[in-house]
Amino acid sequence: MVQQQTEILTGKLQRNNGNASSPSAASRRGGSILQQSQQGKLKFKSSTMLALLRPSRTATPGFSDVRFNPTLAQLDEMFPVGSLIACDIETRGVNFLLPDNCIVGVGLAGGHAGGKLAYCGLRDSDGGQVSLVELHAWLQNRRLIGHNVSFDAAWLWYKTHGADKKGWLQWEYDTYAMYRQLASEGFFLQKWGLKEAQIDLLQWDAKGDEELGKWLVLNGWYTGKRRKQHDDPNYLADGYAAKKLRPNKGEMWRAPLDILGYYCALDAMSTYMLLTDVFAPAVEGTGWEETYWAYNKTFMVNLRILIEARISGFRIDADKFVGYTQWIDAQVETALDAFLMRPDINEAADLYLQHRLDKWLSQEPHPKIGKEPTRITKTRKESVVWQRWNERKEKIEAGELKSTDAAWRRWKKRMPTRAVFKVTSPHLRKWLFYEHFKYEVLVRTKKNAPAVDKKALKGFGEQGASLKRFVDLDKERQMSESCWNVLHVYEEGETRIHPEFRVPGTLTCRLAGAGKFNLQQIPKRKEYLSCWVADPGWEIVDIDHTALEPVVLAALSYDETLWKLYGPNAKKNDIYLFNGANLPGMGEKIRAAGYDPDFPTVEGIEVAKKQCKKERGMAKTITLGFQYGMGVNKLFDTFKLDGVQVTKNECFGMFQAYWELYSGIKAYEKILVQEWERNNGWVLNGIGRPVCCAQDKLKDIVNRVVQSTGHDIHMMYVEIVERLLLERRLKYRWLIPDFHDQTIMQVREGQGDALVQLYKDAYPILNSKIKQLNPKFGLEITGSPSKVPSLAEAKVS
Repeated sequence: MVQQQTEILTGKLQRNNGNASSPSAASRRGGSILQQSQQGKLKFKSSTMLALLRPSRTATPGFSDVRFNPTLAQLDEMFPVGSLIACDIETRGVNFLLPDNCIVGVGLAGGHAGGKLAYCGLRDSDGGQVSLVELHAWLQNRRLIGHNVSFDAAWLWYKTHGADKKGWLQWEYDTYAMYRQLASEGFFLQKWGLKEAQIDLLQWDAKGDEELGKWLVLNGWYTGKRRKQHDDPNYLADGYAAKKLRPNKGEMWRAPLDILGYYCALDAMSTYMLLTDVFAPAVEGTGWEETYWAYNKTFMVNLRILIEARISGFRIDADKFVGYTQWIDAQVETALDAFLMRPDINEAADLYLQHRLDKWLSQEPHPKIGKEPTRITKTRKESVVWQRWNERKEKIEAGELKSTDAAWRRWKKRMPTRAVFKVTSPHLRKWLFYEHFKYEVLVRTKKNAPAVDKKALKGFGEQGASLKRFVDLDKERQMSESCWNVLHVYEEGETRIHPEFRVPGTLTCRLAGAGKFNLQQIPKRKEYLSCWVADPGWEIVDIDHTALEPVVLAALSYDETLWKLYGPNAKKNDIYLFNGANLPGMGEKIRAAGYDPDFPTVEGIEVAKKQCKKERGMAKTITLGFQYGMGVNKLFDTFKLDGVQVTKNECFGMFQAYWELYSGIKAYEKILVQEWERNNGWVLNGIGRPVCCAQDKLKDIVNRVVQSTGHDIHMMYVEIVERLLLERRLKYRWLIPDFHDQTIMQVREGQGDALVQLYKDAYPILNSKIKQLNPKFGLEITGSPSKVPSLAEAKVS
């Protein structure tokens, strides 16, 4: 079956199986960078730079290969029903919800190398043979490939069917996702976009946007410094060639049919070639190809659900939101005033202002007198030029010319005021905390400069704590403001948010926010989250997997301590108290408070939380830090920032005790590193899917496997829930299908209890599927579903 599927993918294409003797373009580029960089930043070998992928030399299609504006009959001849074809769209704007934004063209490609390419222009000026609706109906009978399907699919869906679920096409592969799934971080400055992949993976001589970029610049659509000769063709051409004038890709929809169409067709063809020449051969014959293709189907189901949720959106109570924004604005102002009105800060502000004033006064420009001209002319008369010069000299000496001198006026406008004490300025913070208050440098930037960011503020005593409160509140205000800016208000007065994501956003395939709003990172404040409410006549039901990643780590590593905490016979516990009770320097006090790590009770946990807040906080720092590769020196510096008085030897003792407690994790890490070395850059995660890792990120290998496994399991769960929803015929709308380890959706009023039961019924199916994929996975995934009135109850415990 796998062999047949691979043949369907690749057809008769002559592809590169990774055995080519000539070095790839990516390898050559990586090699040159490795030779140039002597800073130790690039420690990985060139052979592991792309992990599973091997670039393939492919031919760049020419302009004559593209059929512009074909009829439906001609499209049928080029791409018969059931064909696997790549589809790429060109749009005006990036937000499909805005009525003025539209799809201006669709590129299609398929067949073997140098195969069939077509572009359908959809603007009135293009003279197209088909409409968007007709083309969408035609596409429903084809199997589709895309690069960043979350964009193309969402546009095609919404612009033809609105929120109707019939708008989904048969998208089977997303080459952007596959690139991130099958490659490590790769080489220095690697990007994942299609244009970069044309060079790095397909080895084209140039990106497929050269003609379009040149047209944009020559027609005035560029970014860069504009000058008087901006309309001079030679100036524009030279500026584009020198890369001083960059094309404004946001205006590419203006390009004529032949320019835009060729660009779009190349994108479609390169997308097709990436699958057939690079990604499919990387999977073929590996032993895990069947698992990967099954995972790909699950991924595409989740992608469709994410797009569906984005199109339907999440209702926002506008009145509550306005009240919250007013409240947070007031809190920010209060926190800022509290910091600025501190006597020590007030005094520092006066000194800083005086320092700036002194510097400003020293820079006062003075009108130049210039060289004295000849006073007496040949006719023995006083020169008019000298008279003017002398008159100017007298005015300058009398101070009468300053106010009319342009340089002096500009200097006067820059006169420092109290407003120069901007607490958001890194320059000011460095002066304030390091020069004025003489604090020790505990945190440095990547460039080894003294840090003044949010983390560093913890080391600046009461002044830093006061400023940090303002910074935290201001960050929350900015996050809520970004939400406000993307709200969509409908004619009937309904307010909704339609969040979008990068799918995937990380190499573990977890999501990341996009579109100027990151739903994955929002304020965990009840006043804010209570604005996210169900639609009238609907109710929200939430499901949160119980300790998903710790359970996954326990199931994969078989660590005895993790099994004690998360195994089938585990008792309700507190991970931070548990770890602290087993570490030197804090264990005795936590146990003395009545907490027994081996036989915990609810009462003992609550009492220890109250009496041992400092020790529990230290244990939390250790637990989270060591999970992500923190060492002894980093722990010591972190404790210093938190004001915890410990020695490096004590930190070393905690480090040793922790990893003795979790020795099974270290043993599992060694197994993964050995597997990574055998495979030359990748390992299989908990469900048998490959996960890639560059050598300089090898310390994250355990976390990368656990995160990817946890997210894969969550996607499997969402797919099962979707199937059960259809079987049980519940009326549902996805709200946030993928919230790390959480799913939130709404159903019609009265069906909430049925959805709660459905969530529970999905777990036995999920755990059975996990066992099929990995019989050694020793634990079961569980969760706690509940009906909630708003997002606040789902996110704030």
